[in-house]
Amino acid sequence: MDRTGYPTSRTLNDIITNLSAGSHCSFLERVASLSLDGALFGSLPYRNLTDHDRESRGAKSFLEALTLARGLAFLNLGSCVGRRTLQPDFEVRLPSGCEVGIEVTDAFRTASYQGRLQNIRLAIIDRIRSEPLALDGRLIMLTFRAVMETSVAMNLGREPTVPDQAIPYKRSDVDAFVSDFASWISAGEHRTDRKISDEFSDQRFPELTRWDVMLSSSSMGDAHQGEFENLLPHIGQSSAQVRSTVETRIDKKRRKAETYGLHRPLWLFIEIADRNVRASRALEEIVQAADTSVAPFERIVLIYEAFAVDLRPGMATRMDMVSVNRDIPYWPAIGGF
Repeated sequence: MDRTGYPTSRTLNDIITNLSAGSHCSFLERVASLSLDGALFGSLPYRNLTDHDRESRGAKSFLEALTLARGLAFLNLGSCVGRRTLQPDFEVRLPSGCEVGIEVTDAFRTASYQGRLQNIRLAIIDRIRSEPLALDGRLIMLTFRAVMETSVAMNLGREPTVPDQAIPYKRSDVDAFVSDFASWISAGEHRTDRKISDEFSDQRFPELTRWDVMLSSSSMGDAHQGEFENLLPHIGQSSAQVRSTVETRIDKKRRKAETYGLHRPLWLFIEIADRNVRASRALEEIVQAADTSVAPFERIVLIYEAFAVDLRPGMATRMDMVSVNRDIPYWPAIGGF
Protein backbone atom coordinates (compact mmCIF):
# COMPACT_ATOMS: atom_id res chain seq x y z
CA MET A 1 0.00 0.00 0.00
CA ASP A 2 1.33 3.42 -0.99
CA ARG A 3 2.26 5.36 2.16
CA THR A 4 1.63 8.65 0.36
CA GLY A 5 -1.90 7.56 -0.44
CA TYR A 6 -4.23 8.50 -3.27
CA PRO A 7 -5.25 12.07 -4.10
CA THR A 8 -8.91 13.09 -3.91
CA SER A 9 -10.66 16.01 -5.57
CA ARG A 10 -10.93 17.95 -2.29
CA THR A 11 -8.51 20.47 -0.82
CA LEU A 12 -8.59 22.37 2.47
CA ASN A 13 -9.22 25.57 0.49
CA ASP A 14 -12.43 24.01 -0.86
CA ILE A 15 -13.67 23.54 2.70
CA ILE A 16 -12.71 27.09 3.71
CA THR A 17 -14.57 28.48 0.69
CA ASN A 18 -17.75 26.69 1.78
CA LEU A 19 -17.56 27.94 5.37
CA SER A 20 -19.08 31.17 6.56
CA ALA A 21 -16.67 33.69 8.06
CA GLY A 22 -15.83 32.89 11.65
CA SER A 23 -13.16 31.73 14.08
CA HIS A 24 -13.06 28.20 12.69
CA CYS A 25 -12.56 29.61 9.22
CA SER A 26 -9.71 31.75 10.54
CA PHE A 27 -8.15 28.70 12.16
CA LEU A 28 -8.37 26.71 8.94
CA GLU A 29 -6.83 29.57 7.02
CA ARG A 30 -3.79 29.32 9.28
CA VAL A 31 -3.69 25.58 8.68
CA ALA A 32 -3.87 26.21 4.93
CA SER A 33 -1.13 28.87 5.04
CA LEU A 34 1.66 26.39 5.81
CA SER A 35 4.08 26.09 2.90
CA LEU A 36 5.23 22.48 2.84
CA ASP A 37 7.90 21.29 0.44
CA GLY A 38 7.26 24.30 -1.79
CA ALA A 39 3.44 24.12 -1.95
CA LEU A 40 0.74 25.75 0.17
CA PHE A 41 -0.90 23.07 2.29
CA GLY A 42 -4.38 24.43 1.59
CA SER A 43 -3.94 23.81 -2.14
CA LEU A 44 -2.81 20.21 -1.75
CA PRO A 45 -5.42 17.48 -2.34
CA TYR A 46 -6.54 15.33 0.54
CA ARG A 47 -4.90 11.94 0.14
CA ASN A 48 -6.75 8.79 1.18
CA LEU A 49 -5.36 5.46 2.31
CA THR A 50 -6.81 3.62 -0.72
CA ASP A 51 -8.27 4.65 -4.07
CA HIS A 52 -11.75 3.32 -3.17
CA ASP A 53 -14.43 5.97 -3.81
CA ARG A 54 -15.96 5.30 -0.37
CA GLU A 55 -12.66 5.39 1.51
CA SER A 56 -12.70 7.66 4.56
CA ARG A 57 -9.22 7.03 6.02
CA GLY A 58 -6.40 9.43 5.29
CA ALA A 59 -2.96 8.39 4.06
CA LYS A 60 -0.25 8.31 6.72
CA SER A 61 1.97 10.98 5.15
CA PHE A 62 -0.99 13.32 4.62
CA LEU A 63 -2.18 12.89 8.22
CA GLU A 64 1.34 13.65 9.47
CA ALA A 65 1.35 16.89 7.48
CA LEU A 66 -2.14 17.74 8.75
CA THR A 67 -1.01 17.24 12.36
CA LEU A 68 1.93 19.58 11.68
CA ALA A 69 -0.32 22.24 10.15
CA ARG A 70 -2.96 21.97 12.90
CA GLY A 71 -0.35 22.18 15.64
CA LEU A 72 1.15 25.34 14.17
CA ALA A 73 -2.33 26.84 13.75
CA PHE A 74 -3.20 26.18 17.40
CA LEU A 75 0.02 28.00 18.34
CA ASN A 76 -1.23 30.91 16.21
CA LEU A 77 1.67 30.50 13.81
CA GLY A 78 0.54 31.15 10.26
CA SER A 79 2.56 31.31 7.04
CA CYS A 80 5.28 28.95 8.24
CA VAL A 81 7.62 27.29 5.77
CA GLY A 82 8.32 23.59 6.29
CA ARG A 83 9.94 20.62 4.64
CA ARG A 84 10.03 16.91 5.35
CA THR A 85 13.26 15.51 6.72
CA LEU A 86 14.38 12.17 8.11
CA GLN A 87 15.46 13.45 11.53
CA PRO A 88 13.25 15.07 12.76
CA ASP A 89 10.05 14.56 10.76
CA PHE A 90 9.87 18.21 9.69
CA GLU A 91 12.01 21.34 9.74
CA VAL A 92 9.98 24.55 9.95
CA ARG A 93 10.91 28.22 9.64
CA LEU A 94 8.57 30.30 11.79
CA PRO A 95 7.34 33.81 10.85
CA SER A 96 9.98 35.19 13.27
CA GLY A 97 12.71 33.58 11.16
CA CYS A 98 13.54 31.02 13.86
CA GLU A 99 13.94 27.45 12.64
CA VAL A 100 12.61 24.51 14.67
CA GLY A 101 12.52 20.77 14.23
CA ILE A 102 9.12 19.15 14.74
CA GLU A 103 8.33 15.51 15.40
CA VAL A 104 4.72 14.36 14.81
CA THR A 105 2.84 11.25 15.82
CA ASP A 106 -0.66 10.09 16.68
CA ALA A 107 -2.18 8.39 19.69
CA PHE A 108 -4.66 6.02 18.06
CA ARG A 109 -5.21 3.09 20.38
CA THR A 110 -8.17 1.73 18.42
CA ALA A 111 -6.62 2.10 14.94
CA SER A 112 -6.55 -1.65 14.26
CA TYR A 113 -10.23 -2.08 15.17
CA GLN A 114 -11.34 0.95 13.16
CA GLY A 115 -9.30 -0.34 10.23
CA ARG A 116 -10.99 -3.74 10.37
CA LEU A 117 -14.44 -2.13 10.40
CA GLN A 118 -13.54 0.01 7.39
CA ASN A 119 -12.11 -2.95 5.46
CA ILE A 120 -15.31 -4.91 6.03
CA ARG A 121 -17.41 -1.92 4.99
CA LEU A 122 -15.53 -1.49 1.70
CA ALA A 123 -15.60 -5.24 0.99
CA ILE A 124 -19.39 -5.34 1.43
CA ILE A 125 -19.87 -2.27 -0.78
CA ASP A 126 -17.76 -3.92 -3.51
CA ARG A 127 -19.76 -7.14 -3.21
CA ILE A 128 -23.07 -5.27 -3.50
CA ARG A 129 -21.81 -3.52 -6.63
CA SER A 130 -20.32 -6.60 -8.29
CA GLU A 131 -23.23 -9.05 -7.89
CA PRO A 132 -25.15 -6.70 -8.05
CA LEU A 133 -27.27 -7.21 -4.94
CA ALA A 134 -30.69 -5.56 -4.94
CA LEU A 135 -31.23 -3.62 -1.73
CA ASP A 136 -34.87 -2.94 -2.62
CA GLY A 137 -34.91 0.61 -1.33
CA ARG A 138 -33.73 -0.43 2.12
CA LEU A 139 -31.23 1.26 4.43
CA ILE A 140 -29.16 -1.56 5.91
CA MET A 141 -26.79 -0.94 8.77
CA LEU A 142 -24.36 -3.35 10.38
CA THR A 143 -22.10 -3.43 13.40
CA PHE A 144 -20.79 -5.97 15.90
CA ARG A 145 -22.15 -6.41 19.40
CA ALA A 146 -18.67 -6.23 20.96
CA VAL A 147 -18.07 -2.87 19.27
CA MET A 148 -21.41 -1.47 20.37
CA GLU A 149 -20.82 -2.61 23.93
CA THR A 150 -17.59 -0.60 24.16
CA SER A 151 -19.56 2.59 23.54
CA VAL A 152 -22.12 1.61 26.16
CA ALA A 153 -19.35 0.83 28.66
CA MET A 154 -17.67 4.15 27.91
CA ASN A 155 -20.90 6.09 28.48
CA LEU A 156 -21.37 4.28 31.81
CA GLY A 157 -17.85 5.14 32.94
CA ARG A 158 -16.58 1.58 32.74
CA GLU A 159 -13.33 0.34 31.22
CA PRO A 160 -14.22 -0.60 27.63
CA THR A 161 -12.34 -3.38 25.88
CA VAL A 162 -12.73 -5.02 22.48
CA PRO A 163 -11.45 -8.61 22.31
CA ASP A 164 -9.13 -9.27 19.38
CA GLN A 165 -11.48 -12.02 18.17
CA ALA A 166 -14.53 -9.74 18.07
CA ILE A 167 -14.11 -8.45 14.48
CA PRO A 168 -13.07 -10.44 11.37
CA TYR A 169 -9.59 -9.45 10.25
CA LYS A 170 -8.01 -12.41 8.43
CA ARG A 171 -8.65 -12.29 4.69
CA SER A 172 -10.39 -15.66 4.79
CA ASP A 173 -12.63 -14.55 7.68
CA VAL A 174 -13.55 -11.28 5.95
CA ASP A 175 -14.36 -13.09 2.68
CA ALA A 176 -16.53 -15.66 4.47
CA PHE A 177 -18.32 -12.93 6.43
CA VAL A 178 -19.03 -10.83 3.32
CA SER A 179 -20.30 -13.91 1.44
CA ASP A 180 -22.67 -14.71 4.31
CA PHE A 181 -23.93 -11.12 4.33
CA ALA A 182 -24.53 -11.36 0.57
CA SER A 183 -26.49 -14.59 1.14
CA TRP A 184 -28.62 -12.80 3.75
CA ILE A 185 -29.47 -10.13 1.17
CA SER A 186 -30.11 -12.67 -1.61
CA ALA A 187 -32.49 -14.56 0.63
CA GLY A 188 -34.58 -11.38 1.00
CA GLU A 189 -34.12 -11.21 4.79
CA HIS A 190 -33.33 -7.50 4.52
CA ARG A 191 -36.88 -6.75 3.34
CA THR A 192 -38.16 -7.21 6.90
CA ASP A 193 -37.90 -4.20 9.21
CA ARG A 194 -35.52 -4.80 12.08
CA LYS A 195 -33.85 -2.59 14.70
CA ILE A 196 -30.14 -2.63 15.43
CA SER A 197 -30.95 -3.87 18.94
CA ASP A 198 -32.80 -6.95 17.65
CA GLU A 199 -31.03 -10.21 18.43
CA PHE A 200 -29.51 -11.93 15.40
CA SER A 201 -29.29 -15.71 15.47
CA ASP A 202 -29.91 -17.66 12.28
CA GLN A 203 -27.97 -20.85 11.54
CA ARG A 204 -28.60 -20.36 7.82
CA PHE A 205 -26.02 -17.58 8.09
CA PRO A 206 -23.30 -19.07 10.31
CA GLU A 207 -20.71 -16.33 9.82
CA LEU A 208 -23.10 -13.53 10.78
CA THR A 209 -24.10 -15.54 13.85
CA ARG A 210 -20.48 -16.45 14.69
CA TRP A 211 -19.37 -12.80 14.75
CA ASP A 212 -22.46 -11.69 16.72
CA VAL A 213 -23.58 -9.04 14.27
CA MET A 214 -26.15 -6.36 14.88
CA LEU A 215 -28.24 -5.54 11.79
CA SER A 216 -30.95 -3.01 11.07
CA SER A 217 -33.12 -2.61 7.98
CA SER A 218 -35.64 0.11 7.18
CA SER A 219 -37.33 1.53 4.11
CA MET A 220 -35.85 4.58 2.38
CA GLY A 221 -38.95 5.02 0.19
CA ASP A 222 -39.80 4.01 -3.35
CA ALA A 223 -37.47 6.59 -4.92
CA HIS A 224 -34.34 4.99 -3.43
CA GLN A 225 -32.41 1.97 -4.65
CA GLY A 226 -31.16 1.34 -1.15
CA GLU A 227 -27.96 1.91 0.82
CA PHE A 228 -25.59 -0.06 3.02
CA GLU A 229 -23.47 1.50 5.74
CA ASN A 230 -21.53 0.35 8.74
CA LEU A 231 -22.96 1.64 11.96
CA LEU A 232 -19.68 2.73 13.48
CA PRO A 233 -20.16 3.65 17.12
CA HIS A 234 -16.89 4.99 18.40
CA ILE A 235 -14.88 2.27 20.11
CA GLY A 236 -14.81 3.68 23.61
CA GLN A 237 -11.58 4.50 25.38
CA SER A 238 -11.28 5.53 29.01
CA SER A 239 -9.15 8.52 29.98
CA ALA A 240 -6.63 6.11 31.55
CA GLN A 241 -6.28 4.22 28.26
CA VAL A 242 -5.80 7.44 26.29
CA ARG A 243 -3.25 8.69 28.80
CA SER A 244 -1.32 5.42 28.58
CA THR A 245 -1.23 5.60 24.78
CA VAL A 246 -0.08 9.23 24.76
CA GLU A 247 2.65 8.61 27.33
CA THR A 248 3.89 5.62 25.33
CA ARG A 249 4.14 7.80 22.20
CA ILE A 250 5.99 10.52 24.11
CA ASP A 251 8.51 8.03 25.52
CA LYS A 252 9.12 6.54 22.09
CA LYS A 253 9.64 9.92 20.46
CA ARG A 254 11.81 11.08 23.36
CA ARG A 255 14.20 8.15 22.96
CA LYS A 256 14.36 8.76 19.22
CA ALA A 257 14.93 12.52 19.59
CA GLU A 258 17.80 12.06 22.05
CA THR A 259 19.85 10.56 19.20
CA TYR A 260 19.44 13.52 16.84
CA GLY A 261 22.02 15.93 18.24
CA LEU A 262 20.12 18.95 16.87
CA HIS A 263 21.34 22.49 17.46
CA ARG A 264 17.89 24.03 17.16
CA PRO A 265 14.66 23.84 19.21
CA LEU A 266 12.73 20.58 18.89
CA TRP A 267 8.95 20.33 19.30
CA LEU A 268 6.58 17.36 19.42
CA PHE A 269 2.98 17.41 18.12
CA ILE A 270 0.69 14.50 19.07
CA GLU A 271 -2.75 14.07 17.50
CA ILE A 272 -5.13 12.11 19.73
CA ALA A 273 -7.06 10.26 17.05
CA ASP A 274 -9.35 8.10 19.20
CA ARG A 275 -12.89 9.41 19.45
CA ASN A 276 -15.53 9.22 22.16
CA VAL A 277 -13.00 9.72 24.93
CA ARG A 278 -13.15 11.94 27.98
CA ALA A 279 -10.54 14.12 26.34
CA SER A 280 -10.32 16.93 28.87
CA ARG A 281 -9.99 14.50 31.76
CA ALA A 282 -7.38 12.47 29.88
CA LEU A 283 -5.29 15.53 29.08
CA GLU A 284 -5.53 16.81 32.65
CA GLU A 285 -4.27 13.45 33.94
CA ILE A 286 -1.40 13.55 31.44
CA VAL A 287 -0.35 16.99 32.62
CA GLN A 288 -0.65 16.17 36.30
CA ALA A 289 1.33 12.94 35.97
CA ALA A 290 3.94 14.28 33.57
CA ASP A 291 7.67 14.16 34.20
CA THR A 292 9.39 17.26 35.54
CA SER A 293 10.79 18.03 32.10
CA VAL A 294 9.63 17.89 28.49
CA ALA A 295 13.27 17.45 27.42
CA PRO A 296 14.63 16.93 24.87
CA PHE A 297 11.62 18.80 23.48
CA GLU A 298 11.14 22.51 24.04
CA ARG A 299 7.38 22.02 23.91
CA ILE A 300 4.88 19.20 23.44
CA VAL A 301 1.51 20.00 21.86
CA LEU A 302 -1.34 17.54 22.47
CA ILE A 303 -4.10 17.95 19.87
CA TYR A 304 -7.64 16.64 20.20
CA GLU A 305 -10.30 17.68 17.69
CA ALA A 306 -11.08 21.37 18.30
CA PHE A 307 -8.63 22.06 21.13
CA ALA A 308 -5.05 21.45 22.15
CA VAL A 309 -2.72 21.71 25.14
CA ASP A 310 0.72 23.28 24.88
CA LEU A 311 3.17 21.81 27.42
CA ARG A 312 6.24 23.94 28.13
CA PRO A 313 8.61 24.22 31.09
CA GLY A 314 6.66 25.97 33.84
CA MET A 315 3.16 25.88 32.40
CA ALA A 316 0.50 24.15 30.35
CA THR A 317 -1.82 26.22 28.17
CA ARG A 318 -5.13 25.20 26.68
CA MET A 319 -5.95 26.45 23.18
CA ASP A 320 -9.03 26.04 21.03
CA MET A 321 -10.21 27.21 17.62
CA VAL A 322 -12.21 30.07 19.09
CA SER A 323 -9.79 31.48 21.67
CA VAL A 324 -6.55 30.40 20.05
CA ASN A 325 -5.30 33.98 19.96
CA ARG A 326 -5.45 34.26 23.74
CA ASP A 327 -2.91 32.74 26.11
CA ILE A 328 -5.28 31.07 28.59
CA PRO A 329 -3.58 29.23 31.47
CA TYR A 330 -5.22 25.84 31.71
CA TRP A 331 -3.27 23.95 34.37
CA PRO A 332 -0.40 26.34 35.10
CA ALA A 333 2.77 25.09 36.77
CA ILE A 334 1.47 21.63 37.70
CA GLY A 335 3.90 18.94 38.73
CA GLY A 336 7.01 20.92 37.89
CA PHE A 337 5.87 22.14 34.47
